[in-house]
Amino acid sequence: PEIRRMCENLGVINKALSKHWYDLEIPDEELSELQKRLTDDPQNERMIRMDQRSLHRVFNDPELRSGGRFYGGWWQNIPREYRRYMVVNAKQMVEMDYSNQHPSILYAQAGITRPHDCYSDVVKIYHLPQGITTKDVRDMVKAAFNAMLNSTKPLK
Repeated sequence: PEIRRMCENLGVINKALSKHWYDLEIPDEELSELQKRLTDDPQNERMIRMDQRSLHRVFNDPELRSGGRFYGGWWQNIPREYRRYMVVNAKQMVEMDYSNQHPSILYAQAGITRPHDCYSDVVKIYHLPQGITTKDVRDMVKAAFNAMLNSTKPLK
């Protein structure tokens, strides 16, 4: 019954997505450059296909306990700097910043005011190894914190 409910909910989501048009408001030449950039990037497996407007669910655990993640929408491949050009039904999108979401919830539960950025200045490093930036350290802290918080198994 739970899997059937998940399938039905995905159908509702995809039906709602199909009733709207999603686009990037950038010149055609810039879209061509973006497509070339994405196909030349070994980390990116595909181009932006604006006809891909439905989602599918991927589970990474055989018991289907983690809820799964949604994939398939073309907008999921858009680099950060292009997100501000996304439109739905010709109306500009607004991107909310959820970068501190998990620690913010924990601070709120504890009744403590959180710092501006929960992941910065956690590890005091006075001399960074060559090639490592404070952003790199922040990204590592964020990845480790969220992995520890959300993992159902011991981490290595």
